[in-house]
This record gives sequence, C-alpha cells and structure tokens, in this order.
Amino acid sequence: MNSPSATSGVTKPWLIATVLWFISVAAFTWLNLYQGTSYTICPLKTLTDIPCPGCGGTRAVLALSKGDIAQAFLFNPLTTLLLLLSPAILYAWFNNRQRPIAERWYPKKTFWIIITVLVLANWYFVLKNLP
Repeated sequence: MNSPSATSGVTKPWLIATVLWFISVAAFTWLNLYQGTSYTICPLKTLTDIPCPGCGGTRAVLALSKGDIAQAFLFNPLTTLLLLLSPAILYAWFNNRQRPIAERWYPKKTFWIIITVLVLANWYFVLKNLP
C-alpha cells in the first residue's frame, strides 16, 4: 500500500514521478543545449503551442547558474524569484513542520489570491516576451 512516510508525507509513486520528471528535464535541456534541438517538456506548449507560466524557467535556471540574474528575470521572473527566495521558503517550511498541527500556519484565501495573480502576471510576461 502507498502510505505516506511518517516524516515527509511523500509516497513512493510521487517520489518516482518527481525523479523521472527531473531526469526528463535534464535530458531535454541537454538535447536543446548540446544537440541543437528545440524539444520542450511543457505539455501545454506541446499540445497548444501556447507557452505556460513556467516556460522559460529552464533558461532562467541556466542563467542563474551563470550568475546572470537580470537575464534569468527576463526569461521567467517568477522562477527567478522563487529560486532566489528558496532558502527562506525551505527554512519556513521546515520550521512549520516542527510545530504541532494545531499551531501550523496554513495559507488563507488572500494568500491564494495573491499567488494566482502572481502566476497570471508571470504568464502574461512570458507570453509577451518569449520568442
């Protein structure tokens, strides 16, 4: 049975899917960078030819790995922001998990409205600026 782990809540199928996703992203990135192809792993772009809110994220990660924050922001502002803030996000997540369930902070409706607006604004930016 696929019961959650006592410490993480991650099931084996989710772990396998996550590992396969990262392997496929690495493979597509390698093909595109070193073999001169233009494959995409984005299902929305593959099916509809419309970039998703995350399109440009891989190029943003590559630009950040070279230290070019401005270029990364131009590829995908939300991905860049999340990567730059990831240490603080991870700290908050781990800190929250150590509290009793009754004391944990859970996002409220306003939080999800702000996240939705940020994702839609990022998507608009991606649609306007990606080649």
